[in-house]
Amino acid sequence: MKKNLYILHQYGAPRHFEALYFSKEETGNYNDIISTEFSFVRQLAKGLLRKDISTIKRSIRNILYLINFLFTKNKDIVVGAAPYDIFIIYLTILKRNHNIIYYSSWPHWDLSNQPKKIYFKWQLKMWRKFLKNIKCVGVTSEVKKGLSSFTEDVTVIPHCINDDIFKPEIKKELGKLKILYVGRLTEDKGLHLIFEIIKNKVFQDQVEWWFVGDGNLKSELFKLQSSHSNVKYLGKVNSQHRLAEIYNECNLLLLPSIPTKRWEELFGIVLIEAMSCGVVPISTNCVGPKTIIDNGKDGFIINPRERDEIVGKIDLLIKDRLLLEDMSHNAIAKVKKMYTIKRTSTIWNDVLGNEKQDNKYKYN
Repeated sequence: MKKNLYILHQYGAPRHFEALYFSKEETGNYNDIISTEFSFVRQLAKGLLRKDISTIKRSIRNILYLINFLFTKNKDIVVGAAPYDIFIIYLTILKRNHNIIYYSSWPHWDLSNQPKKIYFKWQLKMWRKFLKNIKCVGVTSEVKKGLSSFTEDVTVIPHCINDDIFKPEIKKELGKLKILYVGRLTEDKGLHLIFEIIKNKVFQDQVEWWFVGDGNLKSELFKLQSSHSNVKYLGKVNSQHRLAEIYNECNLLLLPSIPTKRWEELFGIVLIEAMSCGVVPISTNCVGPKTIIDNGKDGFIINPRERDEIVGKIDLLIKDRLLLEDMSHNAIAKVKKMYTIKRTSTIWNDVLGNEKQDNKYKYN
C-alpha cells in the first residue's frame, strides 16, 4: 500500500514544493501529498477575530495532523522550519518516530545572522541535536555548506519553474525597455531605489516601469502611477499563466533586495521565472541571486542600496541591444539546464529513496 508524503511548514509554501507534487503525478510513488502548517495558533486567532470559518477550519485541521504525528510512526515528513524556531521542541519528538527530511533555505548556520531569536540556551542545543545526522535538503550550495557542520547527508535542490508555463513566447520589442518588478511591495525589497529613479525621470522616454505585487508601499506606487505615464501597476497576480504572459512582455527584471540581520533574498523564484521567459535580471548580491545569476552573462549582480549601479546597468542595456539579446538567450539556457521542475523532481525522488538517479542531476 502506498504511503502519504507530508509537508510540515510554518505557512505551507506550496510554491517551494512544486517539484514534489509534480513527482507524485509523474511517478505515483505516494498516494497523496498532505501539506500542514504549524502556525495554527496565529491562524486560529486570525480566523476567530475575522470570523473567517475557512481559516478556523484550516487551523483545526492543522492541529489534528500535528496531534496525529505524535501518536503514529514511520511517516515520511518534509519539515520546513526557520532555524532556531522554538517549535524545535515538537520537531525533536517527531525525529524519534518518523522519517524526517529537513528542508531549508537559510545559509548562516554559524549564528552570524539569525531569522529567529534564541531565547534560551537549550533552544540552540535542541536544534543542534535535531540536525545531527539528519537528512537535509538545501535550496543553495551555501545552505549545504552551513548544514554540513551538523550532518553529511545534505542535498542541494533549488526552487524550480514549470517550463510548460514559463517559457519564451514572443520576440521582445526593440522600442522602449519594459522593466519589471515582481514581489512584495515592501522596503526590504529595495523598492525606494526604483521609485527614486522614476521620480528623477532618469529614463523618462526610454523605459516603462511595470510592477506586480502587494504590500505596504502600494499606496505610494499608486501615486507614482498617477503622476508618471510610464508606470504601470498590475496588482497582485496569483496565476502562473498570467505571470508568464507579463514576463514575456518585459525585457528586464529588477530585484534590488536589501539584506538585514534577519532576512535576505535567499533564492528569488521570480528570477528564474523571469529568466525562463528571456527577461534579464538585475539583482543585489544576496545569497540567492548570486547563486542563480552569472554576472555579466545572463544578468547583473549589484551592491545593495546602490541606485547608481542600477541606473548604469539599465543604461548599458538601453544602448547595447545586442548584449541584451545575448543575455536574454543565456538566461533562458540557464533555467533550462538547472531549474526546471523535471530536473528538481528527479533529485527529490533520489532523496526520498524512490529511485536512484545519475550524478548528472546533482547540484554541488
